[in-house]
Amino acid sequence: ALGRFGWQVNGVRGGALHNELVTEVLGGRPLRPECDPAHYLEEPHGYGPHLLYGVTDRPAAERSMGLTTTLALRYLEEAVQGDDPWCAFVSFEEPHDPFIAGREFYEHYAEQELPPPPNADDDLADRQGIWSQLNEEHKRAARACYFASISEIDAQFGRVIDFLAEAGKLDDTIVVMCADHGDLLGAHGLFFKDISAFEEVYQVPLIVRGPGIARDAICQGRVGLHDLCPTLLELADCEPIAGADSRSFVGLLREPAHVADEWTRGYAEYFGNRHRLTQRVVWDGAWKFVFNGFDFDELYQLDEDPYEMKNLAQDPAYEEQVKKMTRLYWRYARDTGDTPLFETLYPALRLGAVGPLAADED
Repeated sequence: ALGRFGWQVNGVRGGALHNELVTEVLGGRPLRPECDPAHYLEEPHGYGPHLLYGVTDRPAAERSMGLTTTLALRYLEEAVQGDDPWCAFVSFEEPHDPFIAGREFYEHYAEQELPPPPNADDDLADRQGIWSQLNEEHKRAARACYFASISEIDAQFGRVIDFLAEAGKLDDTIVVMCADHGDLLGAHGLFFKDISAFEEVYQVPLIVRGPGIARDAICQGRVGLHDLCPTLLELADCEPIAGADSRSFVGLLREPAHVADEWTRGYAEYFGNRHRLTQRVVWDGAWKFVFNGFDFDELYQLDEDPYEMKNLAQDPAYEEQVKKMTRLYWRYARDTGDTPLFETLYPALRLGAVGPLAADED
């Protein structure tokens, strides 16, 4: 299936190359290693156990992240030999739950203090009760495994970077390190992602290195993974792909200190997973607005409330700000073709502070 999208070598989990390497390295052992200690979520009754975190003695080279890296290096060993352009997408499942970490990395973090997030005790009226089964020891161990898993990923990513450097190709290569989402990891008393639109889930690091890109710089511009497509095309001097859903941020990479107003805004859509829901998120500078459809909307001032502890949407003093953010949301909905919502004027579904026809109002 990947061939339909231009990929010539398929190393994804479950594919032939991946399965061959699993057999080569693991023999008949399962891909998921045995863990001790390990903690399973057992409640509510009837769902069965789910591994939350675990510590293993199996080295990373014999686990999913190491096998993925090995496949990538085998591809690169051939790809860098000639002068033809190449692209490698090295995708790790970690640090996704279950949080499984090697013992050496886990013990490094287990010895640290690792305080809970500042908003861990947020008294959410709609908190998911599933997390009440975790005590503070469980939460701390989960954080240690999560941080340890990230450090192990850093080491695997380092294998790729070291190879490119030794091959003399690093300075000619565009390197992107990104993630599709974060983890609440106890923030607001919750774990994982889904349902909530908190910054711990949406605000994730993005690192880009390559020719013509500023070095050792931090940029506060707000971009999304969908923006990588036009950005990489521009960096590689390829023909652009027209579309309103994304934009190239090459300008930010070259001048990271110059963040125009357009890069202080952002827009995200969420449609749920097995449980379908409608959620849209809009950022405008320090303001963040979450349109939750059939639930209460949310408004936060992130400079003053970075941990999103106070929802201002129901406060009459912020009525105009809610309307302003709702109008901005409708503009994004219109420009990105979100027609099921933008074209809904039916009275029973008039759930916004203002409607889509107000999109162009100041």
